Amino acid sequence: MNPNIDRPRARALGLLLWAVSAALALGGNAGQAIAATAIPKPVLIVTETEPFRAIAIAEDERTWSTGGLGAFLRHSDPAVRARAARALGRLQDSTTVIALLPLVADSSLEVRREAVFALGQIGHRSALPALVTLASRAGDPLRMLAVEALGKVGGQASTPAVANALGAADPGVRVAAAAALWRLADSTAVDVLIAHVDDADRQVRWRVLWALEKIVAPNKIVLRAALQLGDANVLVRAHAARTIGRQKSPRGTAYLLNALGDADESVVVNALRGLQMIADTLCTACAPQLLLAMTHSHPYVRVTAATVLGERF
Repeated sequence: MNPNIDRPRARALGLLLWAVSAALALGGNAGQAIAATAIPKPVLIVTETEPFRAIAIAEDERTWSTGGLGAFLRHSDPAVRARAARALGRLQDSTTVIALLPLVADSSLEVRREAVFALGQIGHRSALPALVTLASRAGDPLRMLAVEALGKVGGQASTPAVANALGAADPGVRVAAAAALWRLADSTAVDVLIAHVDDADRQVRWRVLWALEKIVAPNKIVLRAALQLGDANVLVRAHAARTIGRQKSPRGTAYLLNALGDADESVVVNALRGLQMIADTLCTACAPQLLLAMTHSHPYVRVTAATVLGERF
């Protein structure tokens, strides 16, 4: 049975088929009379699922202005409004931003959530003022989503609000802020990122280092990242090595050589790749250390060491 046909409609269809069958069985005038009187006229039944079906069709056809999605954004049912907002986010049509913005202040939290996420998916600069305001509200349940959306929208205008969110009490907001700053890759955020490189939450720490790898400022970054090579968390150490390498400065060579002795192979591999990116031709200790790494117990470390030695030294 078609899932879009509800039970009342199915019962009506069953009665219709029964009446036709009875009429055919009787035959003649009696059958014609029964068929004429027993067959009900078609009745249009509007079900509760109809708006969702219409939204799905409009989304599939990628129709916004002619698909009725705008009307569903003003529907009395918050579930319908939320579903319509989600559809617009999937369409990623910048002309829909003006229709989504009022939903950022909707009475339903779910509608607001879908609207903010949709604005991030669309990624148009016209949503910046609303997203910046929301991302700056401490304690707002949608602050994390707004910060994430600003990272997707991009542009230096997004950076101050996102950078400020790195100081939020909620670690989820700080994680979102660090990830958004990675997307923004704005060098004006380097000092804020460095200030939070030793955040109490390990998920924040490695993402801050991840964001720093997009910014080339070896005078500021190398030493701060090197201090994280002793972190208890493997991801933090691995990203510290990666970020040092991305600075492409001989300042990081000695730190990465030391990281070759890390107990975790992922840290060692990232240190090797970092040495490859730096390509310090004046490093006399590099070749012997790379040869030593080729005897490592992990095959991936050995392969990476051989590759680095062959390409750079």
